[in-house]
Amino acid sequence: TTTTTKFTMSHLTSLTLFACLLFFIQSSHAIYTYLHNNQMQCFQEDLNPNSFAHIYYEAPHLQPTDSIAYTVTDSTGKKVDDRTLQERKSMLYFTSSADSGEVYEICFTPRLTFQVPLEFKVRIDTDDEDRDQTAKKNRLDRINDELETLKHKLTTITEDHAYFRRREQRFRKTTNSTASRVFWLSFMEILVLVAVGAYQAYHMKRFLKTKKIQ
Repeated sequence: TTTTTKFTMSHLTSLTLFACLLFFIQSSHAIYTYLHNNQMQCFQEDLNPNSFAHIYYEAPHLQPTDSIAYTVTDSTGKKVDDRTLQERKSMLYFTSSADSGEVYEICFTPRLTFQVPLEFKVRIDTDDEDRDQTAKKNRLDRINDELETLKHKLTTITEDHAYFRRREQRFRKTTNSTASRVFWLSFMEILVLVAVGAYQAYHMKRFLKTKKIQ
């Protein structure tokens, strides 16, 4: 009888704590608690199908050598998320199954260097409006990324066009300079040829006069 009474009281206490946690979670108020080393502390959240859950946590006294094991499991015991947290403050999220809503268990297990309870604050939001806003933000981020990529490509094309224009101008200057040099070189060659021809004609004429006189 004593064992049954203890079990019933423990069960009622757990149900009471669970109801309080659900009340606080659904009203989106932060829950303040203390985490003990290697002791798992879990929260349960009943999500609608294809619902979106934000999990905000703060552990202001978490040391660089400390960590918190974070797991999310569905009603079948399948892990939806499993990671190690080392930030003092962060935001986590997960999406429920698209087929049916179910109860998810969100657990935190600290790995602390010192055997001192860790001050911990957690808040869970399941507002669909937040999900829509997050989805819109993600779409806007993708659009911004695409615009940045397009801007980068346009900048690259503009720079390449300017480079080829400068290169064309240099090539045109080189071509004009080469053509000018060829022209003057040809002109000088013609002058030299005319001068040499005139000198040879003069010399030949004088030579013939000399021979005729003799």
